[in-house]
Amino acid sequence: MLLATTNLLTQDVAPIPLLWVLPLCLYLLSFVLTFHGTWYRRAMFHPLFAITALLAVLTLFRGAEMRVFSQIGIFLVFLFAACMVCHGELARTRPSARYLTSFYLLLSAGGAAGGIFVAIIAPSIFPTFWEYQLGLWAIATLLLVILFLDRESWLHDPKPDLLVPAAFLTFLLAVPKYLVHARMITIPDELALAYNIGLGLLICACVWLALTGGPNWARDKKFRWYEMTSGAVFLLLTTVLYMQLNKQNEYVHRERNFYGAVAIYEHWDRDMLHAAYEFMHGRIIHGIQLTKNRKLPASYYGEGSGARFALLTNPQRAVGSMRVGAIGLGIGTIATYSRPGDVYRFYEINPAVIRLAQGGGGYFSYLTDAPARIEIAAGDARLSLEAEAARGDFQKFDVLFVDAFNGDSIPVHLLTKEAMALYLSHLRGPDSVIVVNATNLAIDLSPVVAGLAQVYGLKATLIRASDRGGVFLRSDFILLTRGKSLDSPQIQQVGFQMRQDPAHRIADKRIWADDYSNVARLLLR
Repeated sequence: MLLATTNLLTQDVAPIPLLWVLPLCLYLLSFVLTFHGTWYRRAMFHPLFAITALLAVLTLFRGAEMRVFSQIGIFLVFLFAACMVCHGELARTRPSARYLTSFYLLLSAGGAAGGIFVAIIAPSIFPTFWEYQLGLWAIATLLLVILFLDRESWLHDPKPDLLVPAAFLTFLLAVPKYLVHARMITIPDELALAYNIGLGLLICACVWLALTGGPNWARDKKFRWYEMTSGAVFLLLTTVLYMQLNKQNEYVHRERNFYGAVAIYEHWDRDMLHAAYEFMHGRIIHGIQLTKNRKLPASYYGEGSGARFALLTNPQRAVGSMRVGAIGLGIGTIATYSRPGDVYRFYEINPAVIRLAQGGGGYFSYLTDAPARIEIAAGDARLSLEAEAARGDFQKFDVLFVDAFNGDSIPVHLLTKEAMALYLSHLRGPDSVIVVNATNLAIDLSPVVAGLAQVYGLKATLIRASDRGGVFLRSDFILLTRGKSLDSPQIQQVGFQMRQDPAHRIADKRIWADDYSNVARLLLR
């Protein structure tokens, strides 16, 4: 569960110490509290496990729509509750000193087996990230079995408390209230009054039961309140986990490798005007292509986007053929702006992305339809550019896109002072442009780009395109140049100059470098 939680957090949030250290600390803390202390109480941690498990599933349903810090908090609290339950139950079964060596050896072997499963087996047998949901369900199943077999557990209490099922029912009835607040569902007006009254009555009943203990007849063993509540919680958890795993059955393709999980969905836009294939990496859209008008640039690169202006207004376009580079392939949407004689060179590390963008499966055709010569350098973009520079093969790009930051997992090594110096060395001349796609749901990259522009004396212009609905998404592109290519009337009309006030310069120590980065300061929410 530790590795599954760490994977879940770091697939969409940058793997900085703030995140990967915290799950490890909670895991080790649970060891200390259960094996070297008396902190583990079933009456406290079993309800906490049940509540946080349901909250974790709700968080999985909401995905990127939920605040980043809220996601982190819920997943970490659930991990702590799960570790306390697992380690606490293990500590209760700890044998006498004679068998302790075998006990701890098996305990270590179990941890190693879990690590092997998450790191090696799961990516090979699962088409996407399923190990978190599987781990959650497995812990709930084992806990229920342990309680059933332990005749001294609260599950077999001869005087069950009616407060337990009442509290569960109240929590269950409060979930729709949260879903309404999260704008995931709506409660019909004709039911809203009855729902609010029912929820209020249940809350009052819980308070009354907590203060008085309830009527004596309700505490009879024959009612089996604990068994019914435990079974209901387990069935509910199983159902919602199954629903979460299958909530998007409209996918036409999905696969997983070392670099993450990708999926392709076929659906209509919100106006029901266009059918399109949508390419997802994790929970982030990385490209959209219509099924009919195949050459129309969509998603972040359509009309009004900074990508479009950077390509169409570049001075080299009026002179002759262009060389365009792109760090991050996606589905190759920018190739729609190419012309015969142009060269578009993409750098992409994920072989699955390369195969799909080149037409694998017949979903995307931007690259195959492009009139330009398409080149793809497989591997880490920075290492590839460094290798080219080392052998004197400077690419002389007119436009270089740095487009690897749509997800919350930021490859910081592509946005440092050293990386920017490398990009500048591969440009054709002073009017060449570096285009940073800063579109991100949770992280504001503009201070980082502004700092890099300050270091190298670059002009910086932000072009922000609003979400036009359908297949055209909101985008933030920052254009950087040493020359006058950003002085064109089209860019001046839609762009915002990122002014560098000498009196308010960004401190050098806060500008990203290979030995310093701080993603946590950039979180928007």
